[in-house]
Amino acid sequence: MSDAIKAEAAWAVRGIPEDVRRAVVDRAKTEGRTVGAWVTDALRRALEGEALAEQVADLRRRIELLERIR
Repeated sequence: MSDAIKAEAAWAVRGIPEDVRRAVVDRAKTEGRTVGAWVTDALRRALEGEALAEQVADLRRRIELLERIR
């Protein structure tokens, strides 16, 4: 693995409250997963949710435009 890839792969997030860290660790253990795997999936779900919300907002704007044309 190159140094650039290692630098991207290893990162830390500061400022996460202790109660949230404990909850993440507990949830990952409950699901039999590593914290990294659990956080990765949680972030992906959040990003997918944002993308979906943007698509819904775009569709609403289009519907409004079509309704004005009628």
